[in-house]
Amino acid sequence: MFVILLHTGIRSGECAGLKWGDEDLKNKYLLVQRTFTPKGRVKLPKSGKTRKVDLSDVAIAALKAHRARLQAQLLRKKIDENEKEPKHLSEWMFPNSEGKPHNMTNVRNRIFYRALQEAGLHRRPLHALRHTFATLLLHDGVSPVKVQELMGHHSITVTCNVYKHWIPSEDRTAVNRLPSLDTPKAAVAVAGD
Repeated sequence: MFVILLHTGIRSGECAGLKWGDEDLKNKYLLVQRTFTPKGRVKLPKSGKTRKVDLSDVAIAALKAHRARLQAQLLRKKIDENEKEPKHLSEWMFPNSEGKPHNMTNVRNRIFYRALQEAGLHRRPLHALRHTFATLLLHDGVSPVKVQELMGHHSITVTCNVYKHWIPSEDRTAVNRLPSLDTPKAAVAVAGD
């Protein structure tokens, strides 16, 4: 779950709301179609729209391994309980022990904070994984428009306002690309005025 959060930038409720079938591993994307609220309701994502989010190779490998673990647990449970009827995987991609979506407040408090502590990291919100995703992409030169699309922000203004410190600035190099007045390119531009 944490790999998917970090490698897709989706909101924690959107991650809890993922179902098997929302992934297309061949074409390497997830469809974010719903969010699971802390009160246990399934709703549309915050933007009100479904969006396609690209999957990294690491995220794809994590999803494949996760599904294989869930299937192995299901098989062990069937054998342990000597059941004749085959059990099916939960429709939810990241189910709790009852096969329902995780309450992400519990995930944050009981799992994420403990994992941070064991890793020797400062406590931070689970939502910080979303910010980490965006800042890493922007720092690596990905277009703010692409980051907006992946994050599901309703406008580029939101993305730019939140992450403006991480959008690379070319400072003086951009203005120094302008031609000097004695180049033919500049003479044409001045003559056209």
